[in-house]
Amino acid sequence: MPLRGIRRRKQDRCLVPSAVRCRSVMRHNQDRHSPALGSLLERPGLPVISAEHLTGIVERAANGLVLRTDVGGMWQLDNTRQVRKFIGSRVEVVGERSGFNGFVCDQIWPAGQPRPTAFTLRLEFILAAAFVAYGLYATVGAAISALG
Repeated sequence: MPLRGIRRRKQDRCLVPSAVRCRSVMRHNQDRHSPALGSLLERPGLPVISAEHLTGIVERAANGLVLRTDVGGMWQLDNTRQVRKFIGSRVEVVGERSGFNGFVCDQIWPAGQPRPTAFTLRLEFILAAAFVAYGLYATVGAAISALG
């Protein structure tokens, strides 16, 4: 039974998409044809997080621990045991910004000393070792049950 109520839509043969042919939503926008607007729209929405290396003195403030840098800046540090043991001393810190003036420390050490090597335990290696150990256990168990 043919469907008579459905009509096919005519194909739009225009090369410019219909959204571009429409009038601008912002009528009095002076920058709508500006080349700078294109670069503004192409920028990433979130900032790229990178590791920062700061040097300064760790002090206790009203809102927690802060790092007063040599250039006059003040960063609010996370309140961890790692940071608390350096209160009042000059340190070097590596970490990431958090908000406007927050700083999350990855490593902290006394200034003037070489940077300590960071110990990282990678989860992939632990899982791979667990699978290998389980495979060996299963193989030995199968061999013992086949012999016994």
